[in-house]
Amino acid sequence: MLRKSLAIAVAVISLPTVTWAAQPSPPAPTALLRIHTTFSVFAHGSDQRDEELFVTSSRLVTSVVSTFHGYSELTSYWFADTSIHLAKQRPFATLRLALDANDVQGQSGDCTVGVSYAPIVGTYDLTWYDGPRRGGFSVQIGRDTTCPAEVVRIVNSIYAFAAASGVQGFGIRVDE
Repeated sequence: MLRKSLAIAVAVISLPTVTWAAQPSPPAPTALLRIHTTFSVFAHGSDQRDEELFVTSSRLVTSVVSTFHGYSELTSYWFADTSIHLAKQRPFATLRLALDANDVQGQSGDCTVGVSYAPIVGTYDLTWYDGPRRGGFSVQIGRDTTCPAEVVRIVNSIYAFAAASGVQGFGIRVDE
């Protein structure tokens, strides 16, 4: 038994030493989009929304949606929902194509996107990132659309992307 134990000990000691080379860290995700919306819906009382959506080049989607329901003094409250998701390849690729096709970098904003299905007023701010470059635009949310069709398609593509990525209740669909 002692002989067997010694043989195992000698075998373990004589094993070659393996050194592991340091693996480079994966690149940090870079920002792609930041969307901030604030709007009020005047239907049954007053609902106010404040929303943030962050999208990285690695498909990471982070959102914060805060809603104030103001029905009366006794039944008014804030509700906040935060989420982090990894977007699926197809919705992410569709979003990237929509941003490129509608020249997100060339838009200036200073217009209104229309919502005819509910009385909504507010703002929609978009910041895009392209490596060290960044830009953005801001549009109003109202009744009638004065924005170019490209801006409307960008807003709606972000709305569709958020829904497909599992972000509950982010944004609004605007009139085409």
